[in-house]
Amino acid sequence: MAVSKNEEKASIIKSDSLQQKPSLKLDLSRPAEEYEDGDVDESRNHLLGERNFYIDSPRVGQIDEDLTDEEITRRKRVGIATILGLFMSVMLCVLFMKYLSEHESFSALPPTQQRFMSATTAKGVKENLEQYTAGNRHTGSNGDYEMAKYIRSKAIDFGIEEDHIKMDEFEILVNEPETLKIEVKDSANPVVFDLMANSKTKKSSRMPLPPFHLYAKNGSATGKLVYANYGTSDDYAALKKAGIDVKGNIILVRMGDITLPAKVIIAGKHGAAGIITYNDPADDGSTKGSEYPDGPWRVSKQASFGSVYMGNGDPSTPDGFSAAAIDRITVEEVFSENNTFNVLPRIVSMPVSAKVAQSLMKFITQGKNASEVFGSSRFGEGLGAVYRAGLSDAMVSIENKNKYSLKKVWNLLITIKGSREGDRYVIVGSQRDSLNAGAVSPGSGNAVFIEMLRAVGDLLTNGWVPHRTLLFASFGGEQFGSVGSSEWIDRHFSHLGGRGVVYLNLRDAVRGAGPLDCEAAASLRKNIYLMSAEVQQPKIEVNVEKLFATKQRQLRLLSKDKSAAAVPNLDRRLAEDVTTPDTATLDDAEADDEPEIHLLPLNTTFKREDLPDDGDSIFSSWLQYTKQTTPSAKLPKISLPGSGNRISPFLARLGIPSLEMSFEGGYYGVENSGNDTIEWMKKFADPTFSFHRAAAQLYGSIMLSFSDAIFLQYDFTEVARDLRYGEAYLIDAIGKLDLLSQLNMSRLSSSIAAFEKAALAVAQEMHDMSDHMVNLISGELVVDFKRVREMNTRLLMTEKAFLLPAGLPHMPWLKHALYGISEWDDYRVGYYPGVTQELKSGNPITIKRELIRLCQTIEQAADTLSTTVL
Repeated sequence: MAVSKNEEKASIIKSDSLQQKPSLKLDLSRPAEEYEDGDVDESRNHLLGERNFYIDSPRVGQIDEDLTDEEITRRKRVGIATILGLFMSVMLCVLFMKYLSEHESFSALPPTQQRFMSATTAKGVKENLEQYTAGNRHTGSNGDYEMAKYIRSKAIDFGIEEDHIKMDEFEILVNEPETLKIEVKDSANPVVFDLMANSKTKKSSRMPLPPFHLYAKNGSATGKLVYANYGTSDDYAALKKAGIDVKGNIILVRMGDITLPAKVIIAGKHGAAGIITYNDPADDGSTKGSEYPDGPWRVSKQASFGSVYMGNGDPSTPDGFSAAAIDRITVEEVFSENNTFNVLPRIVSMPVSAKVAQSLMKFITQGKNASEVFGSSRFGEGLGAVYRAGLSDAMVSIENKNKYSLKKVWNLLITIKGSREGDRYVIVGSQRDSLNAGAVSPGSGNAVFIEMLRAVGDLLTNGWVPHRTLLFASFGGEQFGSVGSSEWIDRHFSHLGGRGVVYLNLRDAVRGAGPLDCEAAASLRKNIYLMSAEVQQPKIEVNVEKLFATKQRQLRLLSKDKSAAAVPNLDRRLAEDVTTPDTATLDDAEADDEPEIHLLPLNTTFKREDLPDDGDSIFSSWLQYTKQTTPSAKLPKISLPGSGNRISPFLARLGIPSLEMSFEGGYYGVENSGNDTIEWMKKFADPTFSFHRAAAQLYGSIMLSFSDAIFLQYDFTEVARDLRYGEAYLIDAIGKLDLLSQLNMSRLSSSIAAFEKAALAVAQEMHDMSDHMVNLISGELVVDFKRVREMNTRLLMTEKAFLLPAGLPHMPWLKHALYGISEWDDYRVGYYPGVTQELKSGNPITIKRELIRLCQTIEQAADTLSTTVL
């Protein structure tokens, strides 16, 4: 098993994780045609012609009859001493192996990865995070600029050439609150909540502004107060069924389940005049455990900020780079109903604390108990008030005035040119700006980002050059909704789109002490599993169980991927346990008359037995946690890209497969608040910063595998599996609308089958190419770079083939056909967003149009992946 693991790991960096003999040496200096049958280095075979005889063979050994008794005794003593010496040597070896098992060892890793991992330090990450949290990093602030310069200076100190570091400056539209006020117009008990006045007494250098909604609409609104649970479409349907009209009223919703922009947009679509958001203590506060600083949970007097923007880039420069000389639209035009390019809020919104929400809830005295209307909440009701689904007696007014202005922001770009495929980019990006200099988000991501630069600098100073170009990008303006990264994409759209291999996003790398949480494009899963099996899971240095008021522990990763979870009997219908190389078909009777679903078997292109079920690796810990909720799981859970935050513009706009990872404890209760401090991190999550270091090692291992492997580390059989998951979800959704009889789903199934065939064929082709690279006489690996380049081009272009040139319906800036958001799913990330967006209308004509477009896209991807179209 050890040999298999070593072979697999060594080949990740050298030959696309295909089997390779341990003795092989990489020789890239000679083309394949220079090797002939007689071209053998004889110095390698100096033992071939020699006889190997034992001078003292045990078969002929005998004792000389002339030996004296003293000589025999002496020899016996020597023999006993030899045996004792061997015994002691064995014992020392056992103790040494035990020591190695308890301490860090990278000896089985390829030299480049081994050196990278050794170069990372917990001390370095700690210093990085302390630097980040030392001041205000608000978007466009001097502190944000100073942090960008700090990262630049550290990169130079680490050995990266100054000429390869660039600072891009541009202006974006941002807002800062001037008035945040709520007034309850109750004649008997009028109440005014002046949120700006309250925040001024608590202003700090780390958090100079009160919690507010980024890109919120200016204005005021008045109406009855209505509690709408999480503000999902189902919640509004429940209110309508109960006879409660939300039109023209003010909605009170709790955070969670769907994104903040989705809450505001859905409320507006249902006719609400305004919306107030709050964090319920049952979700992330005192109901869960002790409030900060005694525990990790949210303080009830503290609100959370967030962006209500669902668009792309700077909203004042739709579909264009935010340059100084560019024509901009006005703030009024930005929020106009005629601006259909970006999804911006049409109603007034603001966040409040749980304490304010508790006071507001007491004014809702009519209607049924909320649990009767909405059903039981996931976590309960934590405000200490009666939750009612009804209208308040008093009128409620909200006023939100913001100062909109242009601010300079900065993207820091660090380039490390590749030696062989320098026009292929492995991109590592990190959000730098924050409204509160958050230690977790995005501070932990920044700390890991800088530590990766340290390790890469160490490799460079020791003569290493990546095979493909590395691009490190520290983005400003991300807090407002991926604005900085989107602007970079706008500026270099064609350049990045044709060259980007993978995008690794760093934001909140350490959310607590626990297993890995990961969201990624399907083609990256195999690589993530293999790399996570080679990095040690850090030891938990805090008593996690004491952080919870009850023994039930709910991690963030359990509530993601609504699309897959919504399909009845999906796991059974998809036949996860199929092990044949052919596509699986379920028996019609077993499927209960549901449409037949086909799925490629799990682990088609790599051996599951090469990954550990137990041990101290990140993979093992991750898998064990997954099995707590899904005992039959064979691999850890990887969520759809964008499930935890917003979908990456690198994936959604450029077709670059993306991933984001974090260590998850399930108790990050201070998210988007002023209590996201380094003290929180040290006390409740990562006192020794070992989780931060492990994050740097894992991200770095994945980065190196994509920069240095001969073949691009994609696995399209996993993409084929997601296509089948999407088919199952789509059939279920269309069935609920009773439209299956009007739509022909057979073409979708055939299109996916063609892609499955191409995915299996290309996996076999790469395996065969790898075998032919081995010179059987010399044992060297000889690379035919022309063929490898052709293969990698096919792989890269297949990722891009899933892009829709015209974009998704109603959201043209999102172009990915497989992953995206749609109104049908309350803007959650799901499968086939173009088709699901049209499901909302129920119009079979527009649904059919999008279904045809989807099938054509999958067929084009299969064509691209295939060896030939003839």
